[in-house]
Amino acid sequence: MNTHDKRKRFAALLAGRMRAAVTTARGSGIKIFGRTAAIAITDNDDAVRRVCLRGHQGFAAGVQALCDAAQAAFAGIAPGNPQNVGPEPLMARLTRAAEHDRRSEEFLRPSVGGSA
Repeated sequence: MNTHDKRKRFAALLAGRMRAAVTTARGSGIKIFGRTAAIAITDNDDAVRRVCLRGHQGFAAGVQALCDAAQAAFAGIAPGNPQNVGPEPLMARLTRAAEHDRRSEEFLRPSVGGSA
């Protein structure tokens, strides 16, 4: 099998994985983001075409969110009330808030009968 055929097979494999992820996430509220590996599959011009056609809106929104958070931190705004975040139940699930709270409580709880 030549290099071109290997790259085509690899591209088909990656596309299949992305389709499976999207199918699995459908209806769950989870969003699937992907990136292009077009430069490894074909050439630089094709990679640029793919990116320009599909865009990187999710990445751009993430960059803006990081900039906004950094500016708020430098301005001294309290981190307790961030703007433009996902719904509270989704954020709690994605950040594993319940597990974080449980582990924090365990860590901060004084040990019984042990040395500190």
